[in-house]
Amino acid sequence: MDGRPNTRQKDNAMRVLVIGAAGKSGEALVNEALAGGHKVTAFVRRAAQYKKDNVRVVAGDVLDAAAVDVALSLIHI
Repeated sequence: MDGRPNTRQKDNAMRVLVIGAAGKSGEALVNEALAGGHKVTAFVRRAAQYKKDNVRVVAGDVLDAAAVDVALSLIHI
């Protein structure tokens, strides 16, 4: 995988949540998931500052259980 988004959705594509997607490790996870053809939701503190094609963005703090619940409702568990 080279981190470039795969524009084709796989038949078995998963909905993936990346908490801390704006950080260095989170960004790498987002890129790998996109390259694998998965649908990605990024959980970040400041949604307005996070811009990435083909990524759903949910704003919140990981210490806010309600915000985490909203983000988790969008993915496969």
